Amino acid sequence: GVIAAFAFAAVPLGFSALSANRKHTLAIWAGYYFIGGGIINLVAVKTDIEWLSALDLKLAIGGLSLGFFDFGFTGRDGGAPPMAASLVGLLGLSALSLAAAYWRVRRAEREGLGGG
Repeated sequence: GVIAAFAFAAVPLGFSALSANRKHTLAIWAGYYFIGGGIINLVAVKTDIEWLSALDLKLAIGGLSLGFFDFGFTGRDGGAPPMAASLVGLLGLSALSLAAAYWRVRRAEREGLGGG
């Protein structure tokens, strides 16, 4: 639960660092969450690369929780990624997102924004 909450907080924060326009960042986040995740899952199913679906936030959380309780599931859409891949995917997406947010804050600091 803590890792899922961290990922669902960090990943949108990373997307918000990509643009100063709120509408653009919301569109990018929604596109990734609803469309990008489905495309990633489709590619993972068609190529038989299970760990690739760990880049979809919803499936990575599902794979982590199913692996934690030692419950395997294979549904019609390919099932959940393995637990290790889910953990690496969630932590990797979170780290990348936090790096993007850090980059944005550092850039604003250099430009003299922030009142310091």
